[in-house]
Amino acid sequence: MTEVHKYSQWLDYANDDLKAAKELLKTDLHNISCRKSFKSLFGF
Repeated sequence: MTEVHKYSQWLDYANDDLKAAKELLKTDLHNISCRKSFKSLFGF
């Protein structure tokens, strides 16, 4: 696995976390949304 592939995969996971956080924000699960948002921040 190349370094570029590793970083690309890491960014994909971060994007998934951000998408999940945005969907959770539409519910009353704000604490989980905040955690997902925080987690996705370190992926970018």
